[in-house]
Amino acid sequence: MRVSIFTGSLPAKRLMKFAGVGGLATLVHSSLYIFFLNIISLHDQMSNLLGYLFAFLVSYYGQRHWTFYDKEIESEIRSKLKFFASSLLSLGINALWVYLTVEILLQPPEYAVLGIMFITPIIIYLLLKFWVFV
Repeated sequence: MRVSIFTGSLPAKRLMKFAGVGGLATLVHSSLYIFFLNIISLHDQMSNLLGYLFAFLVSYYGQRHWTFYDKEIESEIRSKLKFFASSLLSLGINALWVYLTVEILLQPPEYAVLGIMFITPIIIYLLLKFWVFV
């Protein structure tokens, strides 16, 4: 019997697709960051911004046309703006995890990855599902 990760319920499929697109966007961001930084010799913040922008495009089109392909949206422009806002919120939440971990809890910054990996994606998934792609 052949088993696929995409044969479960719709919410489970969406979560798997969401994670896959997010992983691809992360790979694009980090790869381009290293490329612009080391090969093109751009400033580190410019390299990060360019990597982020390309990853944003990968993430938006992947989430819109694969994860949430069956959801009708009110307006493509409005959806993109909402997606951008949720992306910035994600960045802010992750910065908050780092701040809380290092400055408040006085723990090594590596511990912040727990919130970054497990809580932020849940918040962003819910935003995409109920606010961006509605």
